Amino acid sequence: MVHDVIVVPIPCDAPSPTCVVVQFIERMMDPVPTADGRSEPSRIEESCDVSLAPGPCDAGVTLARLIWEKASWRVDPAFTPTRLFTRRGW
Repeated sequence: MVHDVIVVPIPCDAPSPTCVVVQFIERMMDPVPTADGRSEPSRIEESCDVSLAPGPCDAGVTLARLIWEKASWRVDPAFTPTRLFTRRGW
């Protein structure tokens, strides 16, 4: 769940249509030494990245398709966003 407002500027040379994609990100944090002299993360930070792509993206969830129309960007009402399903009983 995204708890903050996220603003992604659309470059003036972005293709139309362009897609809004959210991706799950894991960042390894706070390295600590191990017994063999190397290091490993002590925590994993989970977050997401919202970006623009020229088409639907398999690396994330495509939320919307934007089209340039009448000198402004609009959400394409004909686009069906990705739907996620979970298994029951987990």
